[in-house]
Amino acid sequence: MGSGNGNTVRFGRGIYSPQPDISVGPYSLEEGIDLNEEYISLYQQHKNFFDLCEKSHIENCIAVTNSYFAKFDVGYNTNPRCFIAIEIERSGSSKHLLGDLVNAASLGKIGIVIAWNDEVLRKFMRILEYFAFLKETKRLPFASTNLLLMTSDQISQM
Repeated sequence: MGSGNGNTVRFGRGIYSPQPDISVGPYSLEEGIDLNEEYISLYQQHKNFFDLCEKSHIENCIAVTNSYFAKFDVGYNTNPRCFIAIEIERSGSSKHLLGDLVNAASLGKIGIVIAWNDEVLRKFMRILEYFAFLKETKRLPFASTNLLLMTSDQISQM
């Protein structure tokens, strides 16, 4: 599973246009449409669910890295294409997983990444830890603070 491989024609040229495994609207697909206030309202309406997701995310950070380095910030992505972008991964190379993380964080106001097993969870956490390091050392302006990383067991128990 992963990020899709569609192309969109924009400004007369084809560009890479990733698609998450699952997306939840409303969708902001036209230039000039800003749904951030609506996304924040939806987040607040479903805060109990997202609090459970964040609790699982924190548990995963601590279990894998012994620290909570990937703090969640629903306001980070100010130009999302959808309310929630979900990537589900059973296996894959670190480069493939990197793409899943970037796609979920950049497409969704909230990105949820579901690791199917402990090996995939550890790989995802190492990448998130590296993102946090790059942001902290000002080597990369991209942050993944709108991501929640969970396991398939955690999401199925909600």
